[in-house]
Amino acid sequence: MKLLIPLLLLLFDSAVMRGQVYRWDYKILIDTSGVRVYEKMAFKRTTIHTLTKIARPSDQERKNRRAEAEKRKVYFTAFVIGIGEEDDGDYHLILKDVTTDSTLIAEIPDAAQQKIKNKFPGLEHDYSTSRQFIEENIDSNPGSIHDLTTPVKVRVYGVVFFDRAAHGNGHAANGVEVHPVLKIKSIDQ
Repeated sequence: MKLLIPLLLLLFDSAVMRGQVYRWDYKILIDTSGVRVYEKMAFKRTTIHTLTKIARPSDQERKNRRAEAEKRKVYFTAFVIGIGEEDDGDYHLILKDVTTDSTLIAEIPDAAQQKIKNKFPGLEHDYSTSRQFIEENIDSNPGSIHDLTTPVKVRVYGVVFFDRAAHGNGHAANGVEVHPVLKIKSIDQ
């Protein structure tokens, strides 16, 4: 018992230090239903404004599973108005709707993380390619989260995810995000 408690504390501290966060496997799309969404679902066109109006699933609906509202792949046009890299290694994008003031967060996981690398080649490719786009077209070194001086118009492809509601600048009131981003590309202004 004397060894068990320090071991558990070490494991907990290690998980926190590695950036493991709320519903992590769902966020990086490696849960069973997430893999199915990735492999079998088609992208459906939407807008940020429409996504911010979706009813937030209850905590019970999301407990230990992907809620029905999170079983969809979407794409939309938006302005990247802010960017940064989070402690968990994700690229954090603040996106604004092209016709309204609605905003939401989109995140691109780090393809080199242990849970993905050499285990999910499709996701590894999509995350690497999306991050490369960010580095080559928006910010070569995202660093801490910051506003862009000039918004960049993009088309974003990803999966709907409900994170903790309104926990920072740019978050949608209902907590909807696109997490993970699977593809991002420039759109001519």
